[in-house]
Amino acid sequence: MLQEGDRGDRVAILHRRLAASGDLAGYAPEPDRFGPALAAAVQRFQARHGLVPDGVVAARTRAALNVSAGARAAQIARNLERLRWHRPADGLSVRVNVPGFRMTLLDGGTPVMHARAIVGMAARPTPVFADRITHLVFNPSWTVPRSIARADLLPRIRRDPGYLTRANMQVYAGWGADAPTLRPAAVSWDRAADRLGSYRLVQAPGPGNPLGRVKFMFPNRHNVYIHDTPETGLFGHARRTYSSGCIRIDRPMALARALLARTDGWTPARIDRAVASGRTVRARLETPVPVRIVYRTAWVDADGTLQLRADVYGRDAELARRMASAQGGS
Repeated sequence: MLQEGDRGDRVAILHRRLAASGDLAGYAPEPDRFGPALAAAVQRFQARHGLVPDGVVAARTRAALNVSAGARAAQIARNLERLRWHRPADGLSVRVNVPGFRMTLLDGGTPVMHARAIVGMAARPTPVFADRITHLVFNPSWTVPRSIARADLLPRIRRDPGYLTRANMQVYAGWGADAPTLRPAAVSWDRAADRLGSYRLVQAPGPGNPLGRVKFMFPNRHNVYIHDTPETGLFGHARRTYSSGCIRIDRPMALARALLARTDGWTPARIDRAVASGRTVRARLETPVPVRIVYRTAWVDADGTLQLRADVYGRDAELARRMASAQGGS
């Protein structure tokens, strides 16, 4: 096993691991020296595993190198099982691979656009399901879900009574369309935990709104959707489990233009005007676009390279138990 404390033979161990993974193909490194050729092979290995390709054999790279060939074969088998569960949609469709942190726009099953994605943290995982994108909302407001209001916002409001005003958020005394607004200062937030669900918190469109400039709506029981984000720095991280379940993407306007290209009247210029207006504008798709949220930790990319990812939610292990149970009962 490749470990931090190894001395003397750790480069040789690394050489053997990379040779076994196939990442030494095309390189001719010295087996006892960590030179440029071996560093390049490490970077190739890291890129295939969704790691930062910096050539540094740190903790996550060592963990990936230490996975046995048998474990990788089992991982591939589980993902082949997942592939049996559905077929590519005709026409335009959107796919989000949660552990791959990637959104893909497909046309007849062929990828035509990719975007980096941020998905749910382990405590608030992004669910796996299929639906249809029916409309887009430019400059959306954000109605804070009750669970997020209780867990995230209430402690912040208690620490900082002026937070709601600075964040351009309104408080409503109920969830109905005719619910009256309340002044944030009129609510006793220190005693609001038990009845917080009766308050509706809504953040107006603007630069600080967590939904950014556009959200892609496919109404579902999970209350999950795809949207823009002002926190663009997070896309530079390799492991992007930061949301409360929704999917944030780094190319939202490119996706908006691609989806609306087949809806009469929604030219790129009109999209730009809608965003620049600062007002909330809905754009309904003439033909709803299928969207599928999937969980794949192994796949082959367009150039035939095997891609492998960490099991961020432990769902590979769960599927392995189900497959073993099915085999035992057959």
